[in-house]
Amino acid sequence: MEQDTLNRMMAEQERLRNIDADTTLSRPLPKESPLASGNWEAGYGEVRGRFSKERGFAFLAGQYGLGDDYSERKWYFKRLALDFNHTQPALWDVPMNNLATGMAALVASGYRVYSGRQVEAAWMKPVFLQMEAAMLKNNKVVQMDYSDKGYLYQVMICLAMDLEARAKQASSPEMKAQWKEMGGQVLSTVLHVPPDKVLLGPKGITFK
Repeated sequence: MEQDTLNRMMAEQERLRNIDADTTLSRPLPKESPLASGNWEAGYGEVRGRFSKERGFAFLAGQYGLGDDYSERKWYFKRLALDFNHTQPALWDVPMNNLATGMAALVASGYRVYSGRQVEAAWMKPVFLQMEAAMLKNNKVVQMDYSDKGYLYQVMICLAMDLEARAKQASSPEMKAQWKEMGGQVLSTVLHVPPDKVLLGPKGITFK
């Protein structure tokens, strides 16, 4: 079961490879970010524990089949996103429902799982700014409609949260090693560098 989950997450990482992430630049967050995945009035986003669209959760739940526990799996992913939205953005001083926040979450989770090191909350605003600057240079991402941005945000947040949760539950040295490898693949997918070259710190992402 753990191996199947690992394989599905690796497959989903391939779907994220078309988002370029050159993290060498940073700039302040615009007042209305083009990377926002929408708001309640526009019909997307999350308010008071409800997501107006749940396409990302449905996709992830469907990767495990459409049996009797499909609704339970969908709720599991939705709960991951809700838990994230209601804790991490405020802790990191970054906006929720924003693609750069989702990408920063992937970096943080991949780094923790791969390196075994802690990631301080104060480091995440610089990481967010680096992700934001890189993604704003990608017109393909900026011009996505709210539905696609919301879908991608949900998938990124859930992959990040699920990666850490399952890595912590790994029961054998073999599975721990495989989840570490998965963390490294997340880093290399997002940052396009070998994972052992990545460092997180007060300046955000730096490279050895």
